[in-house]
Amino acid sequence: MNAERERRQEIDDMTLELLGAVEEYQSLREASGQLAKQAYFDLTLARRSAGYRWISADLYSGRAQAIATATIDNKTNELSGEVKRRPTQRTDKGKTVDEDPVLWFGMLVPPKLKDAQGGFVAMLDQLMRLAQLKQQISSQQQRVQSALDQVKAEM
Repeated sequence: MNAERERRQEIDDMTLELLGAVEEYQSLREASGQLAKQAYFDLTLARRSAGYRWISADLYSGRAQAIATATIDNKTNELSGEVKRRPTQRTDKGKTVDEDPVLWFGMLVPPKLKDAQGGFVAMLDQLMRLAQLKQQISSQQQRVQSALDQVKAEM
């Protein structure tokens, strides 16, 4: 009888842990949605202030390289990853070359364009955390379900 209570308490604790992770996932998802909304709004304001023909997909270079990338190592059952930011300057034949993609649109870009870029880069960290939380929630659900199945089998 005492062992059964301990087992049920353990299932309750696992369920509370699962619900905490779901709550964190929902709040982080809302925050990343707000960040994306603000970044797209900043991009729209930048297009409006600079002129719609100056900031468009037609000016996108095929030689573009991301200033932030996410790498995911999924060899184990856990999702681990990191966000790498590359420097936006490099030295080429003794002189410094600025590789910031924002500068494709001119030297005096609207400040909102830089704000939008920063928002999208910041959002990458949140999206990586969301992916990790989603995998954590999935594994916790499986643990709770297997514990419940064991209790049902013992009855």
